[in-house]
Amino acid sequence: MNIRTLIKMELINFLGINELRHVKDPAVKKQKGFLFGVLIVLYVFLSGYIVMQSVLLDKIGATKYIPVLYFMLACMLNLVVGIYRAKAAIYRESDLEMVSALPLGGKSIVTSRVFRMYFDNLIVGLAVIIPSMIIYGIKTGCGVMFYISILPVCIISPILPTAIAAWVGIVFAAIIARNRHKVLTEVILVLVVVIGSFAISGVISSKAGVGTVSSLAERKELNEEINVELSRMISEKMTDMENAFPPIRIVGDMLTNTDFAALAVYALISLAVIIMTSLIIGKYFFSISRRLFVTEAHRDYSISELKKESVMKALVKKEASRYFSSGIYVSNTIVGPVMAVILAVALGFVDIDKIIKSAGELPIDMKFENAIPYMLALVFCMMTLTASSVSIEGRNWWIVRTMPLNAKDILGAKILFNLIFVTPFYALMEIILLFTVSAGPLERIWLIVVPGLAILYSVLLGMMCNLKFPKFNWENETEVVKQGAATGLSMLGILPMILFVGGVAVIPGAAHHLIGTGFVVVMSAICWTFYSKISRFDIQTL
Repeated sequence: MNIRTLIKMELINFLGINELRHVKDPAVKKQKGFLFGVLIVLYVFLSGYIVMQSVLLDKIGATKYIPVLYFMLACMLNLVVGIYRAKAAIYRESDLEMVSALPLGGKSIVTSRVFRMYFDNLIVGLAVIIPSMIIYGIKTGCGVMFYISILPVCIISPILPTAIAAWVGIVFAAIIARNRHKVLTEVILVLVVVIGSFAISGVISSKAGVGTVSSLAERKELNEEINVELSRMISEKMTDMENAFPPIRIVGDMLTNTDFAALAVYALISLAVIIMTSLIIGKYFFSISRRLFVTEAHRDYSISELKKESVMKALVKKEASRYFSSGIYVSNTIVGPVMAVILAVALGFVDIDKIIKSAGELPIDMKFENAIPYMLALVFCMMTLTASSVSIEGRNWWIVRTMPLNAKDILGAKILFNLIFVTPFYALMEIILLFTVSAGPLERIWLIVVPGLAILYSVLLGMMCNLKFPKFNWENETEVVKQGAATGLSMLGILPMILFVGGVAVIPGAAHHLIGTGFVVVMSAICWTFYSKISRFDIQTL
């Protein structure tokens, strides 16, 4: 079995296409077809968004920065997503026994899995780089050679981010493998990466001078003079960024001048790095894998008095035990609540009005402090436990189905545990807001009610999505926690909250309280509808 075969095995079911082609059940085929269609629509929306942003940059006179900006954006997306999933992509417990028994070297296995990471990044990069480069080519009248260079740029751009992400994956795996408390270690590492990403972003922004621009002239509409001023500002910021980070200038010259020699050098360096990465990680693949998935059993167990507990309490304890036994599950669902607490702290050090004024006179008067409750709710509810709590049962779902309990008890315990888990973060966030946000009595009520109701909505929405799109036949927890359809759809279901953020920010005076009232009424009705459907759900149909 060579590397080519291993790569084919990694890619054969990309986005579930192989299952969609060969599944026999019409209902399952329809469901998978719907999910595939949703992914295609989202991909088209991403490309369309990039086109609109590129056109906007052209209108304000920043056309020459389009290639480097979106090349950097693609690389950043690839790096962040790659780091997020590198460990699970390279080290998989489900097939470790199988690959260990085959006449395969660790280098071949790692190469195929790193290539899968590269391929996933390539798909994302295509949606970002191709539309922006085409707009740049049209607006600047580039020749044929420029359009020929677009595809090589797309192919090359994900290589370095993939290699860096793979290194982060092996560092994470090595640290986790050396620790007894593997779940806790993984959670801490993920939180360090998330918080560190925001810190690094802040450092880069400060070095580039972002947020320190002088006020634009007082105008109420975007006219030609403001376009010139915006172009000048962007040019200054890009110059500051190039001075702070010289590689950005090299990449910019390479893209705008269609320098094939520089492109070839960049490609060779990238290939050398990713090949070296695969060889080094492959050398220690089996040794790290064996230590990574070792579990320790406590030997001091002794039989004591048996205790009787209520059905709900026993089920909630079962949910807690299952949740805290999975590092992937905990590390992915704890990020939102932690970030909401950090944002609550940051509000005490950030003057929103000052930031808005630094951007100049806006066409309309905006009160972003009114949107704080909705922004906190949006961050808090990024990923819920319930969106994976049914699928995470996996092949043990038959045990749950055979229990002499109804859906209200079984699913209600999953919902209750999710609410119990987020309550300490919610309470801490509200306590911090008492000191970091100055608000009147009515505004304080919205700071309490809006995030609380949004949390309940997101938990029930996650359960609804998981019941509609369960996945029990998984090989790795990553498939349901990070890549599950229910997880993705539940996150999309939270995005309409952005409309409330915009609404309360632009509506003047006390009228934004009407939106808050409408939010409470609508969300309460939706939550009641969801809970009613969940309580009556027949779990035997799953």
